[in-house]
Amino acid sequence: MSPFGIDILNKSSWTPLKVASVVNPTEIDLDKVLNLARQNLGRPVELPFGTGKGYLLTAITPPDPSGMSRVSYVEWTLIDVENSHLPPLWSHRTTDLAVLLSMIHLETSKNATSSANLPAQPAVGAQLMTTQELPPGGFLQPVIPPPGGGNGGGMADTGNAASGTYATFGVNLSGELEDIDLFGVLQSVSICKMTGRLEIVEGMRQIEVFFEDGTPVHATKEDALLVEGASAQKGYDVVLESLMWKKGKFAFASKIQAKERTVSKRMDALLVEAAALRDQKQELENRGFDENAPLFKTKANLSEQEFEGLVKAGGIPADLGAQKVIYSQLKPGECMHDFLVRVPMPMSIWLPALFNMTMQNIVAAQGRSSQPTFQSTGAIDFSIIENAYHEILRPETDMLSYPLFLFFAQREHKRSSRTRTGYSVVIFDVKQNGLLPQGRHLRRVVKAFNQVKGDLDLVGHFQTLEFGMILPFSNADKALSLCLNMMRTLSALPAEEEEGEPPTEPQEPEAPLKFSFGIVSVPEDSTDLTKAILLAQANRQSKPQGRYFEA
Repeated sequence: MSPFGIDILNKSSWTPLKVASVVNPTEIDLDKVLNLARQNLGRPVELPFGTGKGYLLTAITPPDPSGMSRVSYVEWTLIDVENSHLPPLWSHRTTDLAVLLSMIHLETSKNATSSANLPAQPAVGAQLMTTQELPPGGFLQPVIPPPGGGNGGGMADTGNAASGTYATFGVNLSGELEDIDLFGVLQSVSICKMTGRLEIVEGMRQIEVFFEDGTPVHATKEDALLVEGASAQKGYDVVLESLMWKKGKFAFASKIQAKERTVSKRMDALLVEAAALRDQKQELENRGFDENAPLFKTKANLSEQEFEGLVKAGGIPADLGAQKVIYSQLKPGECMHDFLVRVPMPMSIWLPALFNMTMQNIVAAQGRSSQPTFQSTGAIDFSIIENAYHEILRPETDMLSYPLFLFFAQREHKRSSRTRTGYSVVIFDVKQNGLLPQGRHLRRVVKAFNQVKGDLDLVGHFQTLEFGMILPFSNADKALSLCLNMMRTLSALPAEEEEGEPPTEPQEPEAPLKFSFGIVSVPEDSTDLTKAILLAQANRQSKPQGRYFEA
């Protein structure tokens, strides 16, 4: 574990709400916990259960940064109390209490290693795992591995991808989408009439598909950073979209069942429709289209009658209304990703519609050859950028103000969601004899930070007496390394006098500066901006020995 307190088991400085202990939790018990978590945003609700030391189930609903209380998911964490020094058994987001109850019973059951649903002929390239193995997961809460490459108690290093602890029950099927086509996985599940949950994770996105006797019955999709606080997508179109993914990890956990029913079509019909969509998507990509390609109308100002004549002229069957909506509401140069944020549509509708308009040359993607060229007519003085940046810093500390720190953190969170790459937040304080040091000391801290930081890293005030760093493209290990380098650099910097003061005679050495740091990495520790910042602050405020460093 890092000496800077990256242990996410210390989730919050808030006092948890405690529910009376039970031996075997029921849906009624879980519903009580769920309602309390929704009524107390950001505050953990704990349910102890079992015999002896037993287990501790914690639920938390993160506060919505917009203040509109739109957050719909609840994050559950199960801890073996006797081994509470180890990572949680699992963490998972769900509001389906049937799924949660199944996960609890199977985790605590002595028969969890049953292989009743073992597929006779797993898809080529897949791996079979027992309950003792912990494959990488999604949107969950792993303990960050210690610096130096340790695997943190079995957790795999997943870089900037969302990762976490799977609840693995029975015999499971898992692998990489680059090695095995998801079509083959679904066919294996269908042929072997498997019951359980298939989880597919790519970057910040996660899809869950629940099967009963090989038939899909429920599916959900969560794009955690992009739709922070919004409800997960559900249903048949989620299964179709999962079959479009070319990268990511998948794992099938047997026996996990959902109460909801959002998918009713047969597997064979689903696979046929998905194959057609995949062909259309591939053709669009060959023509320069993807979700981030700028789109333009090649035939602007068409009348409705002219438009209908063009899209029906030898095109493929596609929803006419959807084509009209895309044509009429598409902004010049807007990518499909941004359009779908404004005008949500399922993939089964918008993909054939866009494909048909492309084939009829009504909409085109801007290629490099069509980029306008401009002739340089003069020089640009980039020094004005540096001058403007210094104008927004607080002069007594050379740091961003607290509101500007939050502004850039919010922008970094949005960048991260678009590019599906991670970042880290560090909350730290500086004390001298237990008090906030003078401005000249803080400016030395900033000077040391500037010597070791990356081009995109920022430092600013956090609340009243704390400070924060925003470190794009950095995981927890990189953030930890930067903090250590800053301490070493700071100790080598000469002392500075306040501007305008005459040099003073040598005096007794001043008391050293003491630092405490809290580090959180997105998405590894959290996919919620508010929770990530508060978690970093909570980690900093927890002060086990070794958390402090002198400079």
